[in-house]
Amino acid sequence: MAHSFVGKLGLEDLTKTWYFGIIFLLALMNLWFSILKRSMVYQRKNIPFLLNHFGLWLTMFAGILGQGDIVRLKMNLYKDKPEWRAFTEDNQIVQLPLALELKEFSIDIYPNKLFVIDSTGSALPKEKPQGFMLEKDEESTTLLHWRITLHQYLEKAIPNTDSTYVNHTMWGATNAAKVTVEDLRTHQKKTDWISAGNFQFSPRAIDLDKEHTLVMAPPEARKFQSKILVYQKGKNEILEEKIEVNHPIKVDRWRIYQVSYDERMGRWSELSVVELISDPWLPLVYVGIFLLIAGGVAMLFEVKNKK
Repeated sequence: MAHSFVGKLGLEDLTKTWYFGIIFLLALMNLWFSILKRSMVYQRKNIPFLLNHFGLWLTMFAGILGQGDIVRLKMNLYKDKPEWRAFTEDNQIVQLPLALELKEFSIDIYPNKLFVIDSTGSALPKEKPQGFMLEKDEESTTLLHWRITLHQYLEKAIPNTDSTYVNHTMWGATNAAKVTVEDLRTHQKKTDWISAGNFQFSPRAIDLDKEHTLVMAPPEARKFQSKILVYQKGKNEILEEKIEVNHPIKVDRWRIYQVSYDERMGRWSELSVVELISDPWLPLVYVGIFLLIAGGVAMLFEVKNKK
């Protein structure tokens, strides 16, 4: 009910409401008339004002009115398969004048964390689960009533028996660690292997008592990146590029961002998902921001000269 009411008011996307349009238009007109009024007579002290106000006007004009021209597409890349097709938010296929081919996908991970869970599978304490990040051998921490000591952490491991793991770089390897668990109430100790498991290997946990189990959480990605080849229609040159999260590349009018991968496969993902964004108004937005900065700098010099 509340969601429907918010939708009717247009609060889910204010920029598409009629009242936002009126307010925005009035603001642009007010700024423009202020700029015209100050620009009629040349005075040095007006320069910071004109830079600031025209920069703000240009940023608002290009940023809001240009939204209708922004194109956002996603593309699924598989290794050694050139892809010309992308798809929109409503899954409409779009043929592009460029193709991307995934050559290598890689992930850097944080060390796994160990958690104590209860019989329902909830990490404890429920209010704020405590984890033990496996960063350094022979490091210890206390989780609830148990002291956990890490002896060996393997970022890539496979089971060599039912209860032990060895370091191995084979495709599909998982994470594993050898730890000692001490019950601080009884001072009983046991040393065992624990593993997060993955799509290929089952996880391995350590039973602490009838109600509690020590588990290894799947690793979290520190960063992930794709090495790709870029083909463009009408051009013989093949570009070699690397896309990282928050480090897009620019090809023609497209900015290409690394957005996701097959999380079930983790570091062994053969899928890389990229987003292609075309925003023809973006250069004007940058010009507006530059003018705002220039106006701020000019204002500082103006104040300094007055002193």
